[in-house]
Amino acid sequence: MTRFAPAPNIDALATEDVAPQLLNTAGEIARRAAADAPKRTGRYSRSLKATKDDRGVVAESIDPFGHLVESGSINNQPYSPLRRAASDVAERFEPT
Repeated sequence: MTRFAPAPNIDALATEDVAPQLLNTAGEIARRAAADAPKRTGRYSRSLKATKDDRGVVAESIDPFGHLVESGSINNQPYSPLRRAASDVAERFEPT
């Protein structure tokens, strides 16, 4: 009988294997969010990026006031460009 013993660094190997695809997906989310974001100053759109760091692969806004665009405030409606873009992209990966 043959036994399978995973490599001790299997998580790191798997992460490195899929990181390029995840970065492409995060980039698509950031591009879609930028296209859907309010255009008043364009600062929020320019702040959207996809990156790989100690958190993993992420699509994020580095605008210090980006949370107000995403979630809204007492004076502004929530636009939610990142959440909508992520939902649109994730829909492609759902099984049919």
